[in-house]
Amino acid sequence: MISFEQAKQIAMEKNKPRQESWRKGISGDDFVLESVFEFDEGWLFYFTSEKWLQTKDLQYRPIGGGPIIVGKDNGDFLLTGSGWTQEEYQKMFFEHLLKKSKL
Repeated sequence: MISFEQAKQIAMEKNKPRQESWRKGISGDDFVLESVFEFDEGWLFYFTSEKWLQTKDLQYRPIGGGPIIVGKDNGDFLLTGSGWTQEEYQKMFFEHLLKKSKL
């Protein structure tokens, strides 16, 4: 089992490419951790634009980036897109784990 802090560190590391891509388009902005949802198998880490959080100006609202899911068991992770419910993200992660166990 990994701790929440370890999972958060994994999510922050896996978010770096998204963050670097965002910075190229919007200078002076940063991706920050907006919220976390815990479920039995792991955590969903939601990131968003710092300027979006501060201003709610639509030009700063990231589109398409869903949460990064990190598993409690051993730190497995899954990068997702947007548009699903938390329950659907949990199902995706469970299917991801099943697929990995069959390899």
